Amino acid sequence: MPPSFGASAAAADLPAPTPSARGAAASHGFGLNPLARARARFQRWWEARLPLSDTLVLTQRNVYILPTGAGWMLALTLVVLLIASINFQLNLGYLLTFLLAGSAVVGMHVCHATLRGITLHLKAPEPHFLGGSTAFEVQLFSDRRTPRHAIALSVHGHGKASHDWALTDVPAQGSASVQVAFRPQRRGLHRVPTLMAETRFPLGTFRVWSYWRPAAQVLVYPAPEVPAPPLPPASRVPAARAAPAPRALANSTACVPTGGAIRSSWWSGRRPPNRWRRARTTSSAATPSRPIATSCGWTWPMPPCPTTKPASRA
Repeated sequence: MPPSFGASAAAADLPAPTPSARGAAASHGFGLNPLARARARFQRWWEARLPLSDTLVLTQRNVYILPTGAGWMLALTLVVLLIASINFQLNLGYLLTFLLAGSAVVGMHVCHATLRGITLHLKAPEPHFLGGSTAFEVQLFSDRRTPRHAIALSVHGHGKASHDWALTDVPAQGSASVQVAFRPQRRGLHRVPTLMAETRFPLGTFRVWSYWRPAAQVLVYPAPEVPAPPLPPASRVPAARAAPAPRALANSTACVPTGGAIRSSWWSGRRPPNRWRRARTTSSAATPSRPIATSCGWTWPMPPCPTTKPASRA
């Protein structure tokens, strides 16, 4: 029976046609059926011969046609009608037989011309998460002056796998877009699987199809955890410590003891800028000179240091 075309794009439950998946599909269920094994090997060999391209123009070299089940039944009916017309010498039987045969031949040419001449272009697929359907958009362009009807696209299956079709009509000298999807079984970078374009317009007696291997790749992220784990509890952020006040000179004394040595620090131009130099100068004077006191920000004259310690609290 012919496959049922859906009005909208649906996600295909088929994995990406990776070499490992193809080998598993060929070995599963084919051990006792040599015909199925040979068919799978021929299918893999045929797909390997297809060029990788994100844009494909359908011509007579890559478009194929065969009768469908309804077409073979129509052919058998025409043979029976012809035999009956010859046996009973029925002129109306001849007319009906050749009228139906002519309609089938015209439908064959119309069906082949519907798919021939279309340009397929694949947009760059977006990354998706594992476990969901990875959808990508395909654009169809037509230069013909008449519209094209009932063009279906899907991911090419293996063996008896079913197809989920995305059906569209392409207007005259216009374009249309459809979304096709597949479900990858593993995360990582996957090549877009082989696509198949097909039509059975107008009578459904002939099937015209073509294969297409896009060169684009899609990135599949790991599946997110469902339900998502709760967030960690919020921790109190310690208050920012106040930055120390800038000091003109490091380790400078607030006061100078009367009658003692003077200790000061300053920047030394002989050393690298990230190093400090401590120098000791001894002076017999009770107070420092005015230039040093002015550069250190001291008051003039220098106040004497307290000689007694403040009384401690009980």
